[in-house]
Amino acid sequence: MDIIWLLAPMIALIFLRVPVAYAIGISAIGFSLIEGTNPAAVIQRSVASLDSFTLLAIPLFLLAAEIMSAAGLTRVLMDAVLSWVRSRRGGLAYANVGASIVFAGISGSAVADAAGTGRLLVPQMIRNGYSARYAASVTASSSLVSPILPPSIPLIVYGLVAQVSIGALFLAGILPALLMGAAVMLVVFLTTFRDHTLTRERFSLPAAFNATVKAFPILLLPILIIGGLRFGYFTPTEAAAIASGYALLCTLFYVRLPLHTLGAVIRRAALTSASILIIIAFAAHLGWIMSVRGIPKTIAEWLSSITTSPQLLLLIVLAFLVLIGTFMEAIAAILVTVPVLAPAATELGIDPVHFGIVVVMALMLGLLTPPVGLVLYVVGQAAGLDAMKVARANAWFFLALALVTLTVALVPQISLWLPHLTQ
Repeated sequence: MDIIWLLAPMIALIFLRVPVAYAIGISAIGFSLIEGTNPAAVIQRSVASLDSFTLLAIPLFLLAAEIMSAAGLTRVLMDAVLSWVRSRRGGLAYANVGASIVFAGISGSAVADAAGTGRLLVPQMIRNGYSARYAASVTASSSLVSPILPPSIPLIVYGLVAQVSIGALFLAGILPALLMGAAVMLVVFLTTFRDHTLTRERFSLPAAFNATVKAFPILLLPILIIGGLRFGYFTPTEAAAIASGYALLCTLFYVRLPLHTLGAVIRRAALTSASILIIIAFAAHLGWIMSVRGIPKTIAEWLSSITTSPQLLLLIVLAFLVLIGTFMEAIAAILVTVPVLAPAATELGIDPVHFGIVVVMALMLGLLTPPVGLVLYVVGQAAGLDAMKVARANAWFFLALALVTLTVALVPQISLWLPHLTQ
């Protein structure tokens, strides 16, 4: 009964479009009042939960992405990718996916990726003969690679909640993310190779080489992050600090940011970080309440009584998380569900690193499904469409990504091969 009094108000407030952080905080304070405990303890415990060195990675990675975007470095990346595929039919769509994969190594956020590539590539695709719906659906689908490739903000949050190595999670996300990119490219190929209305440009090796050389300093950033983590040169938080410093250094080679622009960049990164961290703060208290009441253990025992098959449990978790992801922001969903679901997964012998990848991939599918579907709204604005039209046009891409998620869930070696290789 405790879990009903705890979660029912929170879910009701979320459905009423109350911001997730406040929905969690109000529910936690209300539960404390019902129990007769001091509501001030909610604030104290929430603030104390942010006293974490690892959490510094979130604002620092966001700052790196904001610097790259403000300096126009995302356009340099896109030009480099486009120079190699512009001669193919559907070249702009391929470039869209390729740019998302490269940008994923900088932003760690699907919404940031969709905003960056959508603002630059969606109008260009429409001018070159693609329908607005198709341009928006390609952009929305390819942006889901960002939260799986390092530096992934959802994986950082999962690692904190589940007490799992963030470095191992980063490595585990590489192959699944590349599979997602390949799946989106396959759909692009199947939907464009016979479309003779799409414009094509002559391929120029010197131009492609020059564009790649120009983008080379930026392309080194994801390699620097992954390589440093792989060989143990720095922690994820130190990697985030290096990424921010390196991004600022890159601007010296391209566009020097004026101080007032840099101030605006820092403010945007701070506001985005605050919106994430306030959710983490209140969710930490929610997790503490559930832990004290033994709710995770009870649910773990209940799930274990339903099935002793790890594969079946993963399928149940997948379906549940895709549903949760349709109306709850991914980080909030991780903070609320992982403390409950992770013990059941561990009890059935599911590797916590593999489980983390499955959780994040499932929740990312929710970004492509109404009614919340943040990515749908972001790319819809760039294409001049409402979210429902983008969602309907996105059906084949969604199916391809869902099949990849299912494959990764049922074949743990896909996500665990690289982490085990480095042990």
